[in-house]
Amino acid sequence: MIVHIRMPKSTNQKEKIVNAALKLFAKKGYSATPVSLIAKNAGVSQGLLYNFFAGKEEVLKEIAAAGFRRIRLTTDVYKEETDPRKAITLHINNVVKEMQRNAPFWRMMHIVRLQEDVLKTIGPMAAELVDESIKIFSKAFNALQYDNPQQEAILLFAQIDGLVALYLFDTQLPIQSLAQQIINRYTK
Repeated sequence: MIVHIRMPKSTNQKEKIVNAALKLFAKKGYSATPVSLIAKNAGVSQGLLYNFFAGKEEVLKEIAAAGFRRIRLTTDVYKEETDPRKAITLHINNVVKEMQRNAPFWRMMHIVRLQEDVLKTIGPMAAELVDESIKIFSKAFNALQYDNPQQEAILLFAQIDGLVALYLFDTQLPIQSLAQQIINRYTK
């Protein structure tokens, strides 16, 4: 299955660099993408790219940080909602909305995130995000009096991540009804 990815056009030069890099990392691989090609595809000079970023690794970190910020926004409901069932529902629905709104970005992120060189660079950032999420979910499951809140939190994380991966592979997947099944498991 060949996926053609279109990102929204940007007039901001830094955004152009980041978008071009993400597309290239997804298409050619992080290791095989030189800074010169990122600059060329962004329509900027290499010198301008270096005004924004120290190198390719910094561009990758910027991409990852943007994705991680979006993920953290989906878990903010746990800070605001005191009912853990409602928080779980809101969180899962927020994830679905984020995937549907920004599927091209997330498709490329999923392609890029498991590349060996990428894992070396953003692995610690990703591990921190996973740990944060597991702690947040564990508190919810503790409040719901689950026998093993941490294991249940890990299972919820895995279900959401798996659903997202399937949806990004096939956007015709009935993500909303599948998300509702996950919600029903934890809220009834």
